[in-house]
Amino acid sequence: MASAIKIPFLGRQRELDLLEARCADPGLTIVKGPPRIGKTTLLKHFVDRSRAADSRRVGMAESGEAEGDVLLRAIKDAYDHWRQKEGFVAEIKSIHAQIKGRLITTVGTALGQALGEFAGPGKDLVKLFFSGLDEARRMTETGGLQLPRLTSEEARDLLMILAQGQTAPVVIALNQWEEGQDLEKDTATLRSFLDNRDQWPACHVLLHLRDPRFRNDRNQGAKSLASGLHEFPGVKECTVDALNFEAEPRALENLYGWLVEHFPAFVGVTSDAALAERVLEEIAGNPAVLDEWAHLGEDQRSSLDALANTAANARAMRFPELREIYRKLLDRARQEKPILELALLAAVLPLPPDPVALQSVLSAVMGDATEDDRIYLASEGLFRPQDGSPLAFGHPSRREAAARCVLGLNEKHEKLDPDLAPKLKPYLQAAVTRVVPAVIDLFSPAVWNKLSEETTPAAVMIVVMKELVETVGVDGLPLLLCQAVTTQFKKRVELAQFNGCARFGTSLSPSGRLVLAKGLFNVFYLSGLDFARANVLLEELRALAKQHPGDAAVRELLAKGLVNAFFLSGLDFARTDVLLGDLRALAEQHPDDAAVREPLAAGLNNAVSYSGSNFVRADVLLGELRALAEQHPDDAAVREWLAKGLVNAVDNSGSNFVRADVLLGELRTLAEKHPDDAAVREWLAKGLVNAVDNSGSNFVRADVLLGELRTLAEKHPDDAAVREWLANAYGASVDKAAWAGDAERTVAMAEAMVPLRDVLLSRRDQRLLFMETFSHAFNLVFMTDRLDLQRRLRAAFETLFE
Repeated sequence: MASAIKIPFLGRQRELDLLEARCADPGLTIVKGPPRIGKTTLLKHFVDRSRAADSRRVGMAESGEAEGDVLLRAIKDAYDHWRQKEGFVAEIKSIHAQIKGRLITTVGTALGQALGEFAGPGKDLVKLFFSGLDEARRMTETGGLQLPRLTSEEARDLLMILAQGQTAPVVIALNQWEEGQDLEKDTATLRSFLDNRDQWPACHVLLHLRDPRFRNDRNQGAKSLASGLHEFPGVKECTVDALNFEAEPRALENLYGWLVEHFPAFVGVTSDAALAERVLEEIAGNPAVLDEWAHLGEDQRSSLDALANTAANARAMRFPELREIYRKLLDRARQEKPILELALLAAVLPLPPDPVALQSVLSAVMGDATEDDRIYLASEGLFRPQDGSPLAFGHPSRREAAARCVLGLNEKHEKLDPDLAPKLKPYLQAAVTRVVPAVIDLFSPAVWNKLSEETTPAAVMIVVMKELVETVGVDGLPLLLCQAVTTQFKKRVELAQFNGCARFGTSLSPSGRLVLAKGLFNVFYLSGLDFARANVLLEELRALAKQHPGDAAVRELLAKGLVNAFFLSGLDFARTDVLLGDLRALAEQHPDDAAVREPLAAGLNNAVSYSGSNFVRADVLLGELRALAEQHPDDAAVREWLAKGLVNAVDNSGSNFVRADVLLGELRTLAEKHPDDAAVREWLAKGLVNAVDNSGSNFVRADVLLGELRTLAEKHPDDAAVREWLANAYGASVDKAAWAGDAERTVAMAEAMVPLRDVLLSRRDQRLLFMETFSHAFNLVFMTDRLDLQRRLRAAFETLFE
C-alpha cells in the first residue's frame, strides 16, 4: 500500500465543543459511531490539543494494542506525560528515585519538609508525599508502571497525584474499547472505577465504542456491556456523525487547499462552486473517503474517475485492493510457494501476543517462506507486527474485510468475488492444519492450570481458532485438539468428536497428548452417571496411555479418570472391582509413580467407605491399603488415605464397639508413628468424633473418647482442625444428652464448648448448626425447675454467641 498523505483534521468542531464541555466536569462520555467515521482521530486530536494548551492532564490508551487493563495504561500514559514535562523533570526524577521498584498504594501526608528540599515550578503543583509504599511488583526498572490489572485503590492514588493543582478534571481516553482482549474484565474494572468516583479526584473518562455493523460482530458484545454503564449518574453519549464542512467555512477552505496541493485531479476544476459540489458529493461526510484518497498512488490522484471509484468503495466499506492482493498471492502460491498460507493466516488467525509463543507459532506458519516472501508480504501490509497483534491493514474494518474475503462471507454493503474464496480455501485449510498442532505445543501443565480464566493467550487463540477450524471445514486432528482445549472451559462436547481419537496419539507431541488426554478426562468428568459414555472415554484414555507408556501426564489422567469412575459407581461392586483392578495393574506397571499410586489409595479408601457393614470386604481392602502404605512409608498422601480408610471403617462399625476400638487403636498407632503428620492427626480426631457419635447413650464410653480427643487438642494447641473436631464432638454430645433427657450432662457439655469459641464460630455454617443444637438444650433445661442449670446454660450460650 502507498504511503499515506497526512490528512488535516477538519469538520469536527461540534464534536470538539461537546467533548470540551463534557470534560469540564467529572463523568463518563461514550464516543460512539459507525466504523471509519473518525472516532479515534477525534479522540487523538482532542488529547493532543489539550496537552498543547496545557489545559488538563490527559492520558490515552488503545484496548487492542497490548495485554493488560486499558484503564491502567491510559492512567499510566497521563502519568508518564506529566512526569516528563519540561520544568518538572528534576523534581519528578527525585521522587521517582524514592519509589523506584515500588507501587504507590496510599497517598496520605502532605509533602511538607520533603518538598522544601527541592526547587522549581513543580513545588506548587505536587502537594502529596508518597506514603505506604508497597514492595510488590508494579514498577519497571525505569520507574514506569507495568501493566497488571488496575485496582480501584491504585487508580485513585495515581489520579490524586495527577489532579494536584488542576482546576479541570483529569481526562482518561479509552480508545477502541470494543477491541479489548477481555471486555468483561475491562468492564468490571471500569465499573469499580465509577463505583468509587466519590472517593477519587475529579476525572472524566472518554470511552470509544464502535457501533456493530453486522449481527455477528464482536462489537455486539461490547455494545451490550457498555449499555450497562448508563446506570451511573452523568453518563452521556457523543455520537460521531458525518463531517460537517458546510457549517465550518474555514474547514472547507482548508479542505480545498489540501486537495489542490496533493490531488492534481482537482487542480483543473477552476470554479470553487464546481469544486465544492464535486468534493462534497464524493466525500458525503465520510472521513473514510479522505483516508482512502490519502493512500492512493500519484497516478490515481490525477484522475477524477479513480477518485470517484475509490470514494464509492470507501463509502460502502469495500476494499478492492485486498482482493487484488489475494489474487496475486494465489498466483504465487500456484508456483508452490507457501506465502499464501501465511497471508491467509495473517488475515484471520489471532496469534498470541507473547513474543516467545509468537515465534514458536510463526515458525510453523512460515514453513518454507523465503526472505523475499517476507519482504513482499510486508510491502502489502500483510506481515504480522512483531508483537503478534492482529493485522489492521490500516484500520480494524480492513481486517474484517480481509477475513470476509478469505472466508467467503457475504454481508450487506460488501460485494465479494464469488470465485476467490473457494480458490483460497484449500490453502487456508492446509495452513490451519499445520498451525493448530504448533499452537498446541505451547501448552504445558502450567498453562492448563490457567485455562479456566480464559486469559492465557494460547487458550484464547485456540478458542477462537476452533470457530475458524469449523468455518473452513478442517476436521480430524485439528478439530479434535481445538475441541479438547475448549473442554477446559466446562463446555460439553459431543462424544462423536472423541470416539476413536486415541488413534491420533502416535502423531502428537507430548503437549498434544496432554491436551488430548485432558480433553478426554474433562468430557468424561462431565459425563456424570452416563456410564456408557464414560466407558467410551475411559477406553480412549486407556488406549492413549498404552500407546505411550512413558508419558506420565497421560498416565496420571487415566488414573484420575479411573478413580472418578469408581467414585460415581457407588455400590455397583462389579463395576468398582473392575476399575480397582485397572488401578492395581497400572500401579504395578509403574511402582515408582506416585501420581498413579495415590489414586489407587484413594480408590481403596472409597471402596472401604462403600463396603458399609460388609466387614469382610472392608477388611480385605483395608489390608491392601495397609500394605501399600508399608511399601511406601514416605508417601504422606498414601498414609493419609489409609487414615481416611480407617476412619470410614470406624464410622461403618456402628455399635460394634469391639471392631471400632481395634480400628481406633490402629489410627492411634499411625498418629504416634508420625507425630508431625497433621493430616493423620486430624483424621484420628475425626475417628474419635465418629466413635463418640456411634456411642449413642453410652455416656461412659463417650466420655472416655472425649477425654482422649481433649488430650489430643491440648497436646497440639496450634492445630485448629483438631480443636474444631473437639468442638463438633461437644456439640454432638450436647444434642445427645438433650434428647436423652439428661439436663445435667447437657449443661456440662455446653460449658465444655466455651473454651473452643474461636474455632466453634469460625464458620457461619457451624454457628447455625450449634445454635440449633442449643435450641434442643434450652427446650430440655428450661422445662426443669433447675434455675442453676438454666443460668449456666444461658451464660454458656451468651459467651459463645454474643
